[in-house]
Amino acid sequence: MRVLVTGATGFLGRHITTAFLEAGHSVVGVGQQPKHKASISAGVDYYQHNLLVSDSTSQKANVEIFDGLKIDTLVHLAWNVRPRYWTSLENLDWLVAGITLYKSAIASGVRRIVGAGTCAEYEWSCDFLSPAVTPLTPSSLYGKAKNSLREVLESASQISETSFAWGRIFFPYGPFESPERLVPSVINSLLCNKPALCSHGRQERDFMFASDVARAFVVVAESDFQGALNIASGQCTSVREVVNTLVDLVGGTAEFGAVTTHRNEPPRLAADVSQLLALGFKPKTTLQKGLQDSVDWWKPGDLSST
Repeated sequence: MRVLVTGATGFLGRHITTAFLEAGHSVVGVGQQPKHKASISAGVDYYQHNLLVSDSTSQKANVEIFDGLKIDTLVHLAWNVRPRYWTSLENLDWLVAGITLYKSAIASGVRRIVGAGTCAEYEWSCDFLSPAVTPLTPSSLYGKAKNSLREVLESASQISETSFAWGRIFFPYGPFESPERLVPSVINSLLCNKPALCSHGRQERDFMFASDVARAFVVVAESDFQGALNIASGQCTSVREVVNTLVDLVGGTAEFGAVTTHRNEPPRLAADVSQLLALGFKPKTTLQKGLQDSVDWWKPGDLSST
């Protein structure tokens, strides 16, 4: 396949471009960073392009990328996931950008599109989240925008006869992750000989190592699966267990209860991964191994973390 990955310089984008290369595919990466600052795998053809610019010039650039590079598969990851992204009005811009990108791809003959969704599209009062049965009633603007894009593109794909899949990502972690997120924030506190300040830690989540998330997207893209499915490990682990494992690996202490938990914080978010397993996917990285790799990546002197 000739695959174009948007958001190629982001946390998951770097892993996903690498996974497609390792699977033997030709990969084009698109991101907002200049080429000389784009930290992505050798072998990826990289293009700097701002998808949020919705004028005719940007739309023309979309078409030129697709037409000139003969892309047959689009993997759309690009979105704002900076701090406060749950409520950011920029979610609306990304919704529009996703629709514009889809139109450009279809006009250029792209026949397979895989979008990155989120478990935030689900109703979180349910503790087992399944594409088949769980209501799609997101509470955040982020979740609403993602689900709206999925609805629009899924309907459009039926009209255009385009192959379309949507992977709802749960709780990824690993190298290149933003430092304010759970795993990096705990690691960096411990590495600085500071106590890791945490919530009560009893929440259970489906954590998945980033390279496994990337491999899952490759499996989905290579398949003929259409519709939405969960990208998750199928194993729920408490935040407390994750933090205690990091304390064991790095040393130091954690202070549970030091951070206030939102009153609507769901106690458990487990993923139905039956559709992903049916495609032949199996996670390779245990939680222990993934956390150790994350610790190693963040240790001082590792230039890849800069």
